[in-house]
Amino acid sequence: VALMRDILRQDDAKELTLTGRIISGEEAEVLGLVTHVAEDPLEAALEIAEEIATRSPDCVAAAKYLLQEGWHGDEASALGAERRWQRRVMGGKNQRLAVKRNMKSDQAGDFAPRRLK
Repeated sequence: VALMRDILRQDDAKELTLTGRIISGEEAEVLGLVTHVAEDPLEAALEIAEEIATRSPDCVAAAKYLLQEGWHGDEASALGAERRWQRRVMGGKNQRLAVKRNMKSDQAGDFAPRRLK
C-alpha cells in the first residue's frame, strides 16, 4: 500500500488488488505504472542508458539522490536538499567537463569516476 498510493488512484488500486487482473503494457502506461511501452523494451532501455552515460556521473547521481530525498517532503526540505546536492556537484571536475563540452558529445567515457556518496 505504501508504494501503491504514490502511483495509483485508490479506485484503480482496489480494482487491481481485488481482481488480480493482468493488465497490458498500454494500460499500465495509462495508469502510470510504467514510464514507456516499446516493441523492443531492451533496445529502448539501452538507448536511455546510453544517453544517461553521456552525462556527468556526479550530476546523474546527485539528481537521483535529490529526487529520492526531496520528492515527498515539504517545499523547504526539498529546496534544502536541492541546495545541498548542487553544492556537492558545482565546481567539480565532471561539472566543469560537462560545461566545457556543453553536453553535445555522444561519447561517454571522458568523465572522471563518480565522486558523490
